[in-house]
Amino acid sequence: MTDIAKALDENTLADVAAYYAARPQRNLDPTTLAESPPAIVRLVELGDPSRNIPPCAACHRPGSGGPIEAPILSEQGRDYLVLQLKMYASGDRRNDVYGRMRTIASRLTPAEIDGLAAYYRAGFR
Repeated sequence: MTDIAKALDENTLADVAAYYAARPQRNLDPTTLAESPPAIVRLVELGDPSRNIPPCAACHRPGSGGPIEAPILSEQGRDYLVLQLKMYASGDRRNDVYGRMRTIASRLTPAEIDGLAAYYRAGFR
């Protein structure tokens, strides 16, 4: 996104900002949705210390205080998240500072990747 944003002039940036400002407020707390499996909610909220997986929410929730480059994941597209997690796990995506996401994603099972993508997709309108 940085390269794309750098290519935009001030008028276009103002138009993009106005577009997103006019969008309806998002559901930034997927835990409010009942269909999330408890094991996935635990992974998001507590992580899995036995596999050295930190909680997703520690970096990817609004106001979490995680690394500045960590995006808010709520309402991201399911297919997009699955692809990105798989790319991190394989090492094909390498834009994570210090390799954090490559390490974490490589420890996730395919079912967990699918579950996390569905969890964060919840509430998308």
